[in-house]
Amino acid sequence: MTFEGKTWTVTKSSEENPNISIKETSGNKTRHIVWRESDFTIVRPNTENDFDMRGRGSGTDVITAAKDKALDLMKAYIRAHGEVKSTQQRGLGEITVASFNSDNVLDPNNGQEAQWSRDWAQGTTRTWHLVIDMDRPLETSSQDPHVGWTLSAISTKRGNEVRNVFGHVWVDDVPASRQG
Repeated sequence: MTFEGKTWTVTKSSEENPNISIKETSGNKTRHIVWRESDFTIVRPNTENDFDMRGRGSGTDVITAAKDKALDLMKAYIRAHGEVKSTQQRGLGEITVASFNSDNVLDPNNGQEAQWSRDWAQGTTRTWHLVIDMDRPLETSSQDPHVGWTLSAISTKRGNEVRNVFGHVWVDDVPASRQG
């Protein structure tokens, strides 16, 4: 986590107890803070499904880059797990965020679009459903604002389907959210 401009490791925490113990990553300093009252950021490591873009602001350029990153993560997942043939690589590579269609999921507060999707046929093997969305989680959620993505696929071969795979591109804020 980052707190007061430094990186800390949480050494003790409990959902029922608002007090947490933290240790400075680059030193031996320890602190006890009340997590419900302290201003901190959870540092999330980049993984196959998640990417952290926080600290770059929340302007249009950042949100556009986050949507592009979400699509890149989906493509990488499909390439790694979807048995994509070399002849199918070009079609997958040509997918852009601009080719997604609005799902008419609007922010209940400002009416802006908050979810888009498209399908991609992987030859005759699978049809992938790609979804990009934006969420500003409720106060009770452990998540942060993000551009999210979901992948699923139907298949002509039994057992070759892909159930929902989720990912996130963490950002400082989003201009619209599927949630209020």
